[in-house]
Amino acid sequence: TYLLNYDGHEVNWEEMLSLGETQRLAMARLFFHKPVFAILDECTSAVSAAAEERLYDLCAELNITCITISHRPALIAYHDYKLELDGRGSYSVLPTNRPARTGLVNTSSSLIRASSAAAAPTSADKIVRHIMAEEDAWKLKNSPLLSPLAVSAQGSSPWQQMRRLLSVMVPGWRDKDAMRLAALAAVVIGRVWLSDRVAHLNGRTVSLLLQDDLPGFKRLVAISLVQCVMSSVLAPTLHYLTNSLAASWRGRLSDHLYKMYFSNSAFYKIASLYKDVGQADQRITQDLDRMSTELANTFPDVIKPAADLLWFSYKAWDLLGWKNTGLLYLYMLAGLGLLRVITPDFAALIKLKQTLTGAYRFVHTRLRTHGESIAFFGGDKYEKELVHHQFQKLLSHESTIARVQACYGIADDFVVKQLPHIVTWVLSFVYTLRLSAKGDVYADQGSQLGHDLRFVASAVSHIFLAFGEVLHLNKRFAEISGYTSRVAELDHMLCLLSGSNQLYRDNPRVKDSNAVQFADADIVTPDGVCLVHSLNVTVPPQQSLLVTGPNTSGKSSMFRVLGELWPARSGNVSKPGGSVLDGKSHIKDIFLVPQRPYNPIGTLADQITYPVKADVGNADLLQSLDKLLAAVDLSHLLERQAGWSAVDNWADVLSLGEQQRLGMARLFFHRPRFAVLDQCTDAVSADFEEKLYDYAQSLGITIITISQRPALMGRHTQELRFLDGKGSWELVQLGADHGAK
Repeated sequence: TYLLNYDGHEVNWEEMLSLGETQRLAMARLFFHKPVFAILDECTSAVSAAAEERLYDLCAELNITCITISHRPALIAYHDYKLELDGRGSYSVLPTNRPARTGLVNTSSSLIRASSAAAAPTSADKIVRHIMAEEDAWKLKNSPLLSPLAVSAQGSSPWQQMRRLLSVMVPGWRDKDAMRLAALAAVVIGRVWLSDRVAHLNGRTVSLLLQDDLPGFKRLVAISLVQCVMSSVLAPTLHYLTNSLAASWRGRLSDHLYKMYFSNSAFYKIASLYKDVGQADQRITQDLDRMSTELANTFPDVIKPAADLLWFSYKAWDLLGWKNTGLLYLYMLAGLGLLRVITPDFAALIKLKQTLTGAYRFVHTRLRTHGESIAFFGGDKYEKELVHHQFQKLLSHESTIARVQACYGIADDFVVKQLPHIVTWVLSFVYTLRLSAKGDVYADQGSQLGHDLRFVASAVSHIFLAFGEVLHLNKRFAEISGYTSRVAELDHMLCLLSGSNQLYRDNPRVKDSNAVQFADADIVTPDGVCLVHSLNVTVPPQQSLLVTGPNTSGKSSMFRVLGELWPARSGNVSKPGGSVLDGKSHIKDIFLVPQRPYNPIGTLADQITYPVKADVGNADLLQSLDKLLAAVDLSHLLERQAGWSAVDNWADVLSLGEQQRLGMARLFFHRPRFAVLDQCTDAVSADFEEKLYDYAQSLGITIITISQRPALMGRHTQELRFLDGKGSWELVQLGADHGAK
């Protein structure tokens, strides 16, 4: 029921809930729909035995017949029959001799049950409260974990953000990208010079035609052909340099971010602890690409109008005089001021668009990740509505952007493109009046007048085009700053997390020790919820520890603190190898086998050697991997997957039991001094689980196990019980009769 505290908030439940909470919510979904039959596929592996018993009792009350897939013999008590499969085509069906409880199937990797009992159904609200029967989590508010961005306002200005990123993209004037920028500037200035030549040729054409100078006209055509060739070379060169610059900037920024993103588990901290900077994956893959491309394309658009304004303003000054040129600039400044006033906040619009795009992509990613479960539930309509809702939000915002751009475009087009035609006529008329005042316009300078009028029109046209491009830059920089701010926020957060170790600045350092020890340590969530208060426990070598307790009591959180994913708020934490902040690998000191198996992209051999890349050409390595695969009873994978070098989507082709056994093989390969097993053998049969523990003991690995299964007490010398998720705990010595075998 404590989840009701999130009522009205949009929450990413996959990140928020533990596996046990997720499983209990799935059972609540079952009770809400109240089917006649229910297939429970290893869906209670992360809940306590008491909660599991309560679940099956509720199934009986609701008259739900259960078919359960499991490895756990303890579940026979809730079933009428046991179907046992041997994986070779044979099976057996035996009664369980339990009075009217359920029916059960046991396979070499499955256990199934069915239950039928009649009772009056209860309401959905009552069921949900019953299944989430643990009391509301007691929040001991030490204080929520303060985000580094909350204590640093550095780089809040868009120009400061841009400057910081530019220092990464162009670290020095002698850098190769600085040379590209210089070449780009030279090409742009070359194009401005050609524009001036074309303007002169336009005026010269009129003059030669008025003079009926055919030889001069032929020379003009030849010169024009040369200029056409130069223009044909400069345009593609500009495009090539721009694309090269964008690719180089993207590479530099990606390397810069990746260096910090994969340092001190910053990728985890951003996703799970400090969510000020959401959608880090989109910021690195998409926003960074768009920003690099837009900036590279904008650079020549900055140089060209500046060069045009300087050069053609000088020419206009020479022909029109400073007063008329001043009036021209007065008009441009007035237009610039008007457009600045009415310019929308394009940066905010683009930033929100990228956020909505990320959310829309996320719902599609979930469909791919959870497709099988959704198909089993028949959730097509629900998921369609969810995708449609996110798409409509994105579409609505894009329509808003289109409307805003259209309204702004009308004013921009009128001020920058249409009205300047009239201004050009007026200035041409003013120039004619200037010449007529000298009294010799029509005597012998008719051809010169035609040349000058054509050049004035071209010069004023270039000035207005440059002015329009400058105004356009205001809008363009506003749009680019939307991408820049998202990349700069990520960069700033990563600098704080991995560079200055802001996360640990006010927290006790993890100390080096021969044992795993918590001394007066509080286990506190990033939200400030104290799950365990003043924990004191020591695990010396060869003295295994079993950690038990209800869901959300702090079992997995304890090892997040041990692994320094979460900071210790008080007390001291000691472990072999000391702190991970020293940058050294501690994989030989302490190794975690997680609750949810992780299968990296790579070969079958990589599944065991991870995070070390396997050399499939090393015969000695493959021989040792063969032994490990046999130790976890997975030798058949070599034949099924066509050898160690096979690459596949391992999360799809391997069953949960196979993934968990590969996780144990990975543990045996690295052979650490201590191993934390976080409910990582729930999909493995009880007898084979015993073999895995025996093998770990033979390698000298000290085991710390998180589990809900009382049968594992026989493998440990002490038990740490988290009682209620409110800070209480107790440490029990299991004694010689329960000691490690």
